[in-house]
Amino acid sequence: MKRPIAVLCLLSAFLAGCARGPEVPPPSPGVWPEAEELSFLDEIDQAMAASLGDLVSPREEWPLREAVRPVPEGVRLLTRAVPLSSLAYFPRLGPILTDQLEQAGYRDFQVTKYPVPGGETWEVEVEVDETLTYRVRLTAEVDGLVAIIIDDCGNSLRNREHLFGIDYPLTLAVLPRLRSTAAVDRLAAEHGFEVILHCPMEGINSGLDPGPGKLTRGLAADQLAREFAENIRGLPHAVGVNNHMGSAFTTDPDSMAVLMEELKGRGLFFIDSLTAPGTATGSAAAAAGVRYLSRDVFLDHEKSEEFILGQLEQLKQKALRRGLAIAIGHDRPLTLEILARELPSLAEDNLRLVPVSDLLDAQGTD
Repeated sequence: MKRPIAVLCLLSAFLAGCARGPEVPPPSPGVWPEAEELSFLDEIDQAMAASLGDLVSPREEWPLREAVRPVPEGVRLLTRAVPLSSLAYFPRLGPILTDQLEQAGYRDFQVTKYPVPGGETWEVEVEVDETLTYRVRLTAEVDGLVAIIIDDCGNSLRNREHLFGIDYPLTLAVLPRLRSTAAVDRLAAEHGFEVILHCPMEGINSGLDPGPGKLTRGLAADQLAREFAENIRGLPHAVGVNNHMGSAFTTDPDSMAVLMEELKGRGLFFIDSLTAPGTATGSAAAAAGVRYLSRDVFLDHEKSEEFILGQLEQLKQKALRRGLAIAIGHDRPLTLEILARELPSLAEDNLRLVPVSDLLDAQGTD
């Protein structure tokens, strides 16, 4: 087992009493020094703190390590319980934590996640030596899940610094067949964002053009399939679809039934942006067996900071009442700047930001 040289020396000194300076007698069987005397374990704590940043409290505020008894003679298990922010998202941060431990020279360790009442625990267990295991439990309280979809991505990359500077798991709804469609899809995957197709659909106002790839009412099934295939072809990372405009298309049961069959065959889910009342999406999705949810809050249909902040508060309250909520905002500097600043406040209410697909998993749809 590969491990840091410093750890080996310190552990050898501790076990065999061979450290320089005043002689330390070897411990009697079953007798160990206090947990905090094993200061070389700080290296493991440093790796965790570096991975999680401000999602955990400063290391000097962490509770003390504790020894677990009973254990087999000559073996020791040390544990530490550390509070974790609700915003810590394991699929995004778990690999970073693993990399940090490997860079510190550890190989015999496990990083696992499991649910606990009212939240979840991440358990980091490092076998430092045959005689010593160190286990840290990072536990977060989670009172609700929030997903934020950023619509109208793909028009350009002018907001890329605002967008990809947000270090939380957003969902990007990307328009098809545009100059920046493929680039946004690729950058989203590189930054750990979820991608869905922002599919242009026919609106009631015929004077508004949703852009290339528009699906219209009355398209024959084979023609709709061809249009949709071309839309999704440029988005290899897309896992679902939401509608761009579509107030006429989404309220037409026959059109939605044809589209849902196409989504079912590709294993894609559908998020109704609710651009019109009385949509047929829910019934069509249920008939086809397609996973489906609808938007709860539009964040920025009024372009002012005061309005966006008010909509974010509505989103929080809906998530706390129902356990989950979906917001839709747009690829605009003001919206993205406010999200970058305000998303950390979700932790004040023990809310977690997740990709929209996690909400489908959480509600148990299939």
